Amino acid sequence: MRARNAALTRACGLGLVLLGCGKVEPPPAPPAPPALGPLELPVSLRAADPAPIDSYACEITPGELRWDGASLLTLQGGRVAPGDRDASGLPALRARLQTTPRARIAISAHAMARYETLALVLQSASAAGVRQLSLRVRKSGAGAELGWLSPAAFQITPATPGEVVLANVAPRPWDDFTAAWEAMQAACSSGSQTGGCGYVTSNVAAGGKLKLILHAKGQGLNLEFQRVGLSAQEQAAEEKQRKAQLTAHKEDVAQGRMNKTDLEKEMLGGPPATEASFQFRASEALNPPSVLSAVMRPLCAAKACGAVVSAESITPLVRVVSLIGAAFPDGSVLPSLAFEMPQ
Repeated sequence: MRARNAALTRACGLGLVLLGCGKVEPPPAPPAPPALGPLELPVSLRAADPAPIDSYACEITPGELRWDGASLLTLQGGRVAPGDRDASGLPALRARLQTTPRARIAISAHAMARYETLALVLQSASAAGVRQLSLRVRKSGAGAELGWLSPAAFQITPATPGEVVLANVAPRPWDDFTAAWEAMQAACSSGSQTGGCGYVTSNVAAGGKLKLILHAKGQGLNLEFQRVGLSAQEQAAEEKQRKAQLTAHKEDVAQGRMNKTDLEKEMLGGPPATEASFQFRASEALNPPSVLSAVMRPLCAAKACGAVVSAESITPLVRVVSLIGAAFPDGSVLPSLAFEMPQ
């Protein structure tokens, strides 16, 4: 009897759990191996963010949506079936999110997965109160070294032409962009392969807030800057003031106080600029030093920016992720991102 009890004691010391009558609980199953290989993940110039801790684990492969290492939904041609989605995202995923509340979701997605699928996952997570996101990415170069891209926070937004309020970052003034515009345009002109850098005008609107949009479409990547945050009354007052100033300048010409050529330039120039954009090829976001990083540096390298991420439903995730990584590369301040639901 003593020998038998000693044997049981030794077994407990080895970490075995005895379930009466000598039955032993089986050891926990080992974690499932990653569904995606390193070379299947999107490339990002931001890949040095800390690895996520205590997060949900989601994988998006060409054929399925996986959750905690097990298949959750089958994808049809990379797309979520209509019966598996609703206006708030993915019901099956929301049910899983409600079982064990966590603050962060970690996503490993195939580089050619559709943006729509990522947006639906994030929509479901956001509806469950998740605000932190980590994307598994591959570092630039020929190797298979992996890392994480983790914005300061994320949220979901419908497509809207107006202001998008980001929850945890103060809006940047439009004047911050106009002050940096010349340096940004110079960086674009000296490094871009496309020449889609536009030009800087001295006739710019003052005041208002900045809306920054990272837009991926086809083989192109756009950085778009818009002036927002003014009420209809403020815009009407601004236009009234502009017309009054133009009338006064016409009188100045008549009285000889202003050159007629200067007035003609003012009239041809139209209203003050309230938007600007820079256009790039997708390949320009994949390798350092990226011209996109150089363009964004004067505005967002040292001071937090919020940005709206926009893409078509079918846009491959490699375009979206590489655009985010190039706009906010390693070493720059973490951005806050609002992912726009594709139409």
